[in-house]
Amino acid sequence: VSVTFKDAVLSLKVTPQITVANTVIMQITVENATADFSKAVNGIPPVNTQRANTRVQVNDGATTVIGGIFTSQEQSANNHTPMLHRIPLLGWLFKQESITDSSGELLIFITPRILRG
Repeated sequence: VSVTFKDAVLSLKVTPQITVANTVIMQITVENATADFSKAVNGIPPVNTQRANTRVQVNDGATTVIGGIFTSQEQSANNHTPMLHRIPLLGWLFKQESITDSSGELLIFITPRILRG
């Protein structure tokens, strides 16, 4: 079995181009790589990667928003009082099970400014 390590990072790459009309064309790439510990094999998690590519044209000083990078995480936890949680019919009084599910969307706001000098 071979294992290759990869950084799990959030990266943003913007390539701007100024037009003759003083607008800015931007080629934008967003990449979100996260480790998925729920699917780990031998303690090594796979890396889930989401990528968004777009090209926008905006006025100098105008703001554009990039979305579409969603995150979702589910966690489960089990807590119990040692030995007491094993009592038949009463054990449930001494243990707690919980599942937490959270999700969100990454929004990136970009405002290009043309510097004149």
